Amino acid sequence: MTPVDTTTYEIVQSFDGEDTNARFKIDRSGDWAESYPAADRVVDDHKTYRITFDTVSKSITTEEILPQDTWYFRGTPNAWNTAAMTYLGANLYEYIATFDGEESPARFLIDRYGDFSERYPAQDYPVDDYKTYRILFNQATKAITTEEIWLPDTWYFRGTPNAWNMAEMTRLSANTYEYIATFDGEESPARFLIDHTGDFSERYPAQTDVSVTDQRIYRITFNSDTKAITTEELGVIEPWYFRGTSNNWNTAQMTHLGQGYYEYIATFDGEESPARFLIDRYGDFSERYPVQDYPVQDHKTYRILFDILTKTITVSELGVSGGDFREETIYFVMTTRFYDGDPSNNMKCWDGGLNPSTDPAWRGDFKGLIEKLDYIKALGFSAIWITPVVKNASGYDYHGYHAIDHSKVDFRYESAGVSYQTLIDEVHARGMKLIQDIVLNHSCNYGEENLYPLFQRSETINFNETANSAVTIDDPMGVLPLNYASLAPNNQYGARIDAMKEDANDVNFIYHHEKSLQWEGYTVQTGQIAGDTVDLNTENPVTAQYLIDAYNQYIDMGVDAFRIDTVKHISRLTFNNTFVPAFKQRGGEDFFMFGEIASRYRQVWNSNIPAISTPFYTWAETVSYPWGTRTLNEASVYQHWQDNSTVDNEPMSNNHRLIGNDYHAPDYSLNSGMAVIDFPMHWNFQYAADAFGVAVGGDLWYNDATFNVTYVDSHDYAPDGAPENQRFAQPQDSWAENLSLMFTFRGIPCIYYGSEIEFQKGMPIDVGPNQPLSQTGRAYYGDHLQGSVSVSDFGQYSNTSGEMAVTLSHPLAQHIRRLNLIRRAVPALQKGQYSTDGISGGIAFKRRYTDAETDSFVLVAISGGATFSGIPNGTYVDAITGGVQNVVAGSLSASVSGKGNMKVYVLNGPGKIGEDGTYLKP
Repeated sequence: MTPVDTTTYEIVQSFDGEDTNARFKIDRSGDWAESYPAADRVVDDHKTYRITFDTVSKSITTEEILPQDTWYFRGTPNAWNTAAMTYLGANLYEYIATFDGEESPARFLIDRYGDFSERYPAQDYPVDDYKTYRILFNQATKAITTEEIWLPDTWYFRGTPNAWNMAEMTRLSANTYEYIATFDGEESPARFLIDHTGDFSERYPAQTDVSVTDQRIYRITFNSDTKAITTEELGVIEPWYFRGTSNNWNTAQMTHLGQGYYEYIATFDGEESPARFLIDRYGDFSERYPVQDYPVQDHKTYRILFDILTKTITVSELGVSGGDFREETIYFVMTTRFYDGDPSNNMKCWDGGLNPSTDPAWRGDFKGLIEKLDYIKALGFSAIWITPVVKNASGYDYHGYHAIDHSKVDFRYESAGVSYQTLIDEVHARGMKLIQDIVLNHSCNYGEENLYPLFQRSETINFNETANSAVTIDDPMGVLPLNYASLAPNNQYGARIDAMKEDANDVNFIYHHEKSLQWEGYTVQTGQIAGDTVDLNTENPVTAQYLIDAYNQYIDMGVDAFRIDTVKHISRLTFNNTFVPAFKQRGGEDFFMFGEIASRYRQVWNSNIPAISTPFYTWAETVSYPWGTRTLNEASVYQHWQDNSTVDNEPMSNNHRLIGNDYHAPDYSLNSGMAVIDFPMHWNFQYAADAFGVAVGGDLWYNDATFNVTYVDSHDYAPDGAPENQRFAQPQDSWAENLSLMFTFRGIPCIYYGSEIEFQKGMPIDVGPNQPLSQTGRAYYGDHLQGSVSVSDFGQYSNTSGEMAVTLSHPLAQHIRRLNLIRRAVPALQKGQYSTDGISGGIAFKRRYTDAETDSFVLVAISGGATFSGIPNGTYVDAITGGVQNVVAGSLSASVSGKGNMKVYVLNGPGKIGEDGTYLKP
């Protein structure tokens, strides 16, 4: 039978006269030793039932269902041909149809066999033309219902402000689209058009462009039914000035960003108290905003945005994303599956037919996540990693990893008044940090809609290579990509022509074209890893710069860190030469990035190939390779692979390791700037001792393993042998032991949503569109979050209600909460180097962190006793029990009872932290 939840199993069974009386039992072990009911359960023959069994009450329920047939939609949209409907379950079939004037009047019918012999209704079903409907048919009652829906449609602004490239308009209603455009002298005269398909084949106006006044900002509105275009002038482009304590109230011209926004970066460093500023229009204080000065905190740096349309000021502190990310702990959320704050934006994926309408794949959203931020803080987490937020398009795109537009947030996450910026601001308001998952390796199976038109356009460029002859550029799209616009027709043959040819070639190689992917060979970085992930050529400067520009926007919005997907499918050389320095430049040197190098091996090295192994990406380059053009870059990354084909010459580090009992200054001169998910530990986490062992033996290969992000299971995998394709299914005390290690050992602990209650324990993690999400590790979690909680600080809460109270009281939830409290109180557990020298016992280690204000030393023993020898003398206080040991001869023995339990002896420690629970107790 198929598990539905932890106590419920079901099966769909047909009875077809196989025995005299149709009947059945539920058998536990397959030998009749325990079966229910004692007498057989009798049902009607020649019928199909959904049979449900409760393992606690042993109750059995039967629900008669009709067998799944094939029913066909036939109507004016498909010239009355047959189109199979999608079976939703419970006798319901679905079809989405767009009626677009093919035949009048618009109508349809439902056909059973495809021959009109059994059709419903007897007369055709009439609908309005030029509309899209979700059509539901009940095969039991033969009832038909129609629901008008909007199908996503895209219209583009193209004009002088954006070099006639495509800018997607914002959809306001079924037929109304809007774009705010700033015309700033880019081309004369200022003008624009509206493009439907991105290739100028359907454009409005049809012939002449819409002319506007330059140096102006306009709201442009387009009606897709009438094709009417309206323009509304919103403002004039002119200098605006920053004045404040940081520049002695002098005028500093702000940077115009477009769409009416101006920016200024200001550092307030105690010049005048209190720190404050204003925005001045003319430089003479005659028109200033706000009327009273805008107060900020001193000794901080801010990005100040001013909207001249609304006169609003937005201030974002820079450096929030800085600091040491090892001080954080991470809660990982698949946004669409976490909490549904706005049912109106719920949607199915195109291939999501198995998911019932009550649980569409796109269910959770930003609004729901905001509503449950206090729950995450109540558990003690200070950072939230969310799945990608960018616009997706594929048959199963609810997870966010199938981008069609990296530069836009997918509207399916948003609600009225709740944008991505709202989420970022709400996270920061709670003193928490937001980690955005990003994908640089690939797009969706349709490609990237901002890059694909460049690919098309390159085919229109013709070169006449006769010496000293004129050059003709055939550009029917009306705009030349990249730097072509600066190269007017009839330029003479020579170096500039070669440059144009190189650019044209780059445009042809927006994507990698490798046909043969070798998982253990070089083409793992140039091939397409799946049918729905078109591989982006990240060695192409055109592609790389587009991705940098796209994701810099999110850094500007205040995102605190990036988790980078599929890192091993991009050369480290590309990261070190391109992406890492660009994002560090934008976000600051402390902007945190960690990558997924999915090396599913129990040892550190992936088949002994460094270039696709986890530690490799933590290192900077020591050899210089030619870099600049696409052809140079591609040749260099291939050579880089060859030069790193064995582990013989890989660097080593002791940045993670104590020298005796002493902390030492780490050497980051060869640090790449990107941390990693600790896949070797993850792959060994079926048993905590195995994960600990691979780390102790392999940490010398990382530049600094204390920055590794550690987790047990995720949205992709569980540990090897656990088994890997199911959410962690080992006994609860194994979970507790793993968690005790993660929160006290080196690295940044990360928990996948629901692990705190063993949510979907043992369920398959990801089976694609072949099973309802409710039966997988990506099930909807919101039912466990109904209710509320009052939070005073990380891990400190009261007044829980509803299901949330039950969830927070779970033994593992309480275990995680206390581990977070302990880790936050002991700097050595966050940032300390570690050693196992002089220690006898199982999972046991010592850690120390020292800076100008701190000297934190701690001894940890997990699940078993340990003796620590050669340690500093002094008073050690156990954070678990409050027990005190005064060490005078350099030795301490810790006695631990129970799997998952531990002792955390802190030198001159604060005492007992948190309350005793199932696993952390005397």
